[in-house]
Amino acid sequence: MTDRDNASTALAGFIADVTTNPVDTAKQIAKRRKLQVPLSDGGTAGSASGEVNFFRADVAVKVVSVHYDGGVAITADNTNNAAFLVQKRPVSGPGTPATVASATTAITDPVFGSNYVADTPLALTLSATAANLSLAAGDILTAKATKGGTGVAFGAAATAKGAQAYLHVVIEEL
Repeated sequence: MTDRDNASTALAGFIADVTTNPVDTAKQIAKRRKLQVPLSDGGTAGSASGEVNFFRADVAVKVVSVHYDGGVAITADNTNNAAFLVQKRPVSGPGTPATVASATTAITDPVFGSNYVADTPLALTLSATAANLSLAAGDILTAKATKGGTGVAFGAAATAKGAQAYLHVVIEEL
């Protein structure tokens, strides 16, 4: 199924929800926020981005979707690639963060799977573990990009306008 098919299916479901229960659907939409996280590797294949804290929950929320959108085309490769991660760090303390969403520019990845066309939003794979998508008050969301092999550039030099990569994260208050 293509991204267009997925979007059409989601839109059809949304329209059906609005038609059958417009008040609840409007309340649900009002509880959503979109967060935008810039990622940069300076246009260098071997440079990863460090982990960045980009959101601290002030109330209980859940992650609804995560999309990658970059201004640079990427050639998919199983060895030399970039991985994009959104993770949850619980307020309870240090430890291994829980993966919320991920994708890699490998040919075998279900999200990228082939060459990436610049400025084409792609939905990252959300965790199948519901607890990873839910944040308690105080939990932090982080984002980072890692590189496999010699890596692949996903951003342009800092001075290039419109060539920055972003993760768009939609959260919903519980």
